[in-house]
Amino acid sequence: MKKQVYLLAAIALVATGVGCGKDKDNGGTPPPAEEKPVGPCFEEISIKIDWNLEKAPAHGIQHVQLDWGYKKDQLAFVEEINAPATSIEIGPLVRGINYYFQLKGFNRRGEAASTPVKEVGPPTCKELETIRQTKPGYDYPLDVHMNWHGTDFEDED
Repeated sequence: MKKQVYLLAAIALVATGVGCGKDKDNGGTPPPAEEKPVGPCFEEISIKIDWNLEKAPAHGIQHVQLDWGYKKDQLAFVEEINAPATSIEIGPLVRGINYYFQLKGFNRRGEAASTPVKEVGPPTCKELETIRQTKPGYDYPLDVHMNWHGTDFEDED
């Protein structure tokens, strides 16, 4: 008797499509999309990193590598950029987290130049609102200029 009940239950489940892959796309309406909060505090933001190849101590840089991450001593992400490009945009980023960036430039002879590791934190909601009030029409990305080690411009921002 028990076996018959289990068999009938299994047949009923198969007939309705449960467990057969049919329940993934049964023609019904999709679940409601999760509504995202609206406003400048909840925007996805990005950071634009730029540099000047002419000011690099190793001349003729052809390839730039941007190492970045969430910890200063663990730059886990790598972006490869070929010259003559002098910028890259990273994003979307999470507001309120600090990011760390370092550039490395390489020329044909294998000489390298690098920048100090730079800490960048996307602006808070309040900072963003202040920026937009003082600079109408201002839009992201947040611009960050990287200066090479061994140049007179190293400590300038």
